[in-house]
Amino acid sequence: HEVKSPLSVIVSYLNLLIEGIPDKVSDKVKDILLKMKKRSDDAIELTKNILEVSKVKQIKKPDLQIIDPDLMIRDMLDIIKDQAEAEKITIHYTDNRVQRNILYADKNLMGILFSNIFNNAVKYNHSGGRVDILLSDRSNDLCISVADTGIGIPSDELGKISTEFYRAKNAKKNREGTGLGLYAVSQVVKKHNGKLHIKSPSETGDSLYPGTSIAILIPYGLNDSDNA
Repeated sequence: HEVKSPLSVIVSYLNLLIEGIPDKVSDKVKDILLKMKKRSDDAIELTKNILEVSKVKQIKKPDLQIIDPDLMIRDMLDIIKDQAEAEKITIHYTDNRVQRNILYADKNLMGILFSNIFNNAVKYNHSGGRVDILLSDRSNDLCISVADTGIGIPSDELGKISTEFYRAKNAKKNREGTGLGLYAVSQVVKKHNGKLHIKSPSETGDSLYPGTSIAILIPYGLNDSDNA
């Protein structure tokens, strides 16, 4: 937190300079400011991911409570809306649950899960791309499915992608990252006795943008006594 706070202040000042004095600086200076902001944003994301992974690792027993996954997803989509609109990425969200069973989960950990899978679906997508999010019932589990039209994951790297600090080769070429996002997701799923399935190409991809599909299963019946 001691690192993240001053970085956030720096980005705020850079935004003021970039947006407030466009007619008073040369294109060269503006380009430098934009590069500074990009690197600062990357540093903030790195710090955020490290903090999230640290938080997940420290939690031995999730603080289980009744949560509304639909409400959490809508709140998270509001947060990433501006980023998606800037990249002209369309997000389609559908809640197809029929029984709407009670879900016991750790709200903070599920927030980390939703944040990472939605941000990745936008971050590694292409301008004009698409993200499909589906909530559904699967036997006694809640199923959270996310499919995108992004760069995808090479087939020989699918088994390694949720390893700590691992990044696919094509991801390294396209965007900065830490290799911690899907690792954090996998740990959150594990702490909820759930299952994580990742495949590429996705159902919505094509030959140019194969995309990635993630399906997460969280048991409905998990409660404090089950997790003791």
